[in-house]
Amino acid sequence: MRVSDTGAWRFKAVDVSNTTACGVTEDGRLVCWGEPNMITTGALQTCAAGFGKCRQAPAIIGTRSDWVDVAVGHEAACALDVAGRIACWGLGTYGELGIVSGSTCSVNGVSIRCLASPTPVSATLTFASLGGRGLPNCGITTASALHCWGQIVSGTTIATPTLIQTGVVDFDSNGSGYCTVRTGGTVWCSGLFSPTGSPVQVAVPGAAVGVSMGVQHACAWDAAGNAWCFGDATFWATGMLGRSTGRCRGRSRRRTGTERARGPRARDDRTPPHSAHRVAGRGQPPHI
Repeated sequence: MRVSDTGAWRFKAVDVSNTTACGVTEDGRLVCWGEPNMITTGALQTCAAGFGKCRQAPAIIGTRSDWVDVAVGHEAACALDVAGRIACWGLGTYGELGIVSGSTCSVNGVSIRCLASPTPVSATLTFASLGGRGLPNCGITTASALHCWGQIVSGTTIATPTLIQTGVVDFDSNGSGYCTVRTGGTVWCSGLFSPTGSPVQVAVPGAAVGVSMGVQHACAWDAAGNAWCFGDATFWATGMLGRSTGRCRGRSRRRTGTERARGPRARDDRTPPHSAHRVAGRGQPPHI
C-alpha cells in the first residue's frame, strides 16, 4: 500500500518499529504514521479499538526541512539533521530521549520523561549517522566515535549520550546488546555474544563494512557483498544463519559454498570465541 495516495511525498529515508513508521522526504521534512502515540501525534493517546486496530494518517512532524535520516523505536524516535545534530521525541521510559530535563507524562500513574517534538540530545557532538531501535539510540560522530543513550544492554540504562567505542564505522543494536564494525573491518558484539557483557570480537573472514542484528543473531558484510552470519543455535532451524542443517551449540562454525554441515569444532583460545558463517551468493543484505 502506498503511503501517500496523492504521491505528494517521496522519501529518501524510512525506518519502522512494531507500531510506528517515520520517513524523511526528499525536501527534508519528517513524516510519521502508524499507531497514535507520542511519535506520530506528539501526545499520549489510547486506542479504544485495541492494539493494532487504530491508525494515524501520515503527518508532518514539526516545521523543519533540514532532516537527512530517522530512527524509530517502540516509544521514541530520533532524527539527524544536515548539521550533524540528533534530536529525539516521544517517551523516554528507558532513556531513549537522551536528555534528563524537560516535561514528563503520566503513564499508568508513573511519571516518564516525554517530548512532543524533536529536541537535540547534544549541543556539542556532531554526528555522521544515527541508528538503533530505541533501545538504545546511538550515533557515530564525524570522529568515528559511537555515542549511545537508552538501554545499551539489558538492565543498563544511559540517560544522555555517552561514549561507547572509538574507531567505529557501523553499528546496530537489539535492546539486549550491540555490534560494531571498527576501523579495519573487525566486528565486535556484546549481549548474547559475550557472557561477560563486554564486547568480544567475532571472527569474520574479511573486512566488514556493515553489521545488522536480529533478536539472537547478527550478520556482517564486506564491500564486495559477501555476508557472514552468527548467533544462537536455535536459528539453524529457521535459516537465520543461512544454513539449512547442523547445530551451532554456541561454538564456531564456518559456512562453505557446498552447504555441507560439519560438527562443531573446539574452542581455540587464540581466536575470538565466535566466528561467522558465510551466506551463499553476493549482494548487500537488507537490515534484519
